[in-house]
Amino acid sequence: FAGSTLEVSGITEVKPNGQWSVTGGTAAFASAHGTIKFTNSASSTATDAIKELDIHVFHTPETAVSTPSK
Repeated sequence: FAGSTLEVSGITEVKPNGQWSVTGGTAAFASAHGTIKFTNSASSTATDAIKELDIHVFHTPETAVSTPSK
């Protein structure tokens, strides 16, 4: 998955937990969809936000197309 990214949609407010949606991505994750549930770490302060992420992503891997040999 090197070089692949996920496109995530949601609000980044300061909440103890919440959820974002995965709406696509690049490279291997071009047609990805799913959810990311987050929980703020106990060590988070007003100036930082350390989150534990539970990521569930569905994608269809590209299949290699072989060319017939002559």
